[in-house]
Amino acid sequence: QHLTNILLKQFYLGNYRIHPNIMLCGLAKFGPHPEALRKAQQLFQKMMDLSRTRKELKPTTISYTHLLECVVKADTNQGGALAESILNDMLQRYASGDDDAKPTVTIYNHVIRALVKTKQPKRTEEVLARMYEEDTRGARVYPNLQTFNNSLLAWAKSGLGEEAFRRCEQILRRLERIHESRILENVKPDVVSYNT
Repeated sequence: QHLTNILLKQFYLGNYRIHPNIMLCGLAKFGPHPEALRKAQQLFQKMMDLSRTRKELKPTTISYTHLLECVVKADTNQGGALAESILNDMLQRYASGDDDAKPTVTIYNHVIRALVKTKQPKRTEEVLARMYEEDTRGARVYPNLQTFNNSLLAWAKSGLGEEAFRRCEQILRRLERIHESRILENVKPDVVSYNT
């Protein structure tokens, strides 16, 4: 943390020898440290501001991934809404021609993980559906096993009892059908899927 603070200070003073993505990665590794998300948001905004004149500092998919990792690890009830707004920002930027803002399956998985804490599992399924439907400039992203396991987790932690059980069972059966039909490569229910 001390080293990252030094690097952040150098960055704000105009020393760009260390790329800010490395600092974002460091902040993402702090876990639930209360300052990590705030500093990551500040750094990300600084990158946005400076990228008007310094194109090499423009946030990329890697930058968004590290920022979302901070959101997931932060102990905040607003994480789900924040993650969704970051995803929406990415999609808008990509639709307007910014190829560096194309979402990946990791981005979607982070958003779903952030939504797990909201105890609104239907929102996670809306994000999952959006992956299939979003095709602006070829931005469609296909889910992987982690995506489905995150959706299962959202229902398991929802506290919705019988409804959650029924929906988890439906997701699991869907996952089994996907594997059997080989619609998605390497998507096979695992011990995490069944335990959840």
